[in-house]
Amino acid sequence: MAETKDIFILLLLFSASVLCFMLIYFVFKISKSVEALQNDFRKVADQMAPLLESLNSLSRTIKVLSDDIRRQLDKTNWIIDEVKTKVEALIQFENRIKESMEHPAQTLKNTLASIKSGITTFFQNRKKN
Repeated sequence: MAETKDIFILLLLFSASVLCFMLIYFVFKISKSVEALQNDFRKVADQMAPLLESLNSLSRTIKVLSDDIRRQLDKTNWIIDEVKTKVEALIQFENRIKESMEHPAQTLKNTLASIKSGITTFFQNRKKN
């Protein structure tokens, strides 16, 4: 029985040794995989830095462009307001001239019509006499 016990102990020790070697092998494989992941993350991080700088530069450029567009729109709005003001002033001036000319012209027309009527009446009376 001692022999069987020694064989079981020997098998257990051999199995434990194989298990330890397999465990070491798998830990080694896992550490290689983790190292490969770290290298991949480093590569990604190295590639992200220029990308982030490019995005930052693009953001600054867009801000400058939007500020410039805003200034140009403000100038355009100012010009439109100035033109609108000048056109309104011109229309008011035209209306004032029209009003100032219409009344005297109407008066002159009425006066001339009265004179014509008077002359016509004078000559008609003259013919009768």
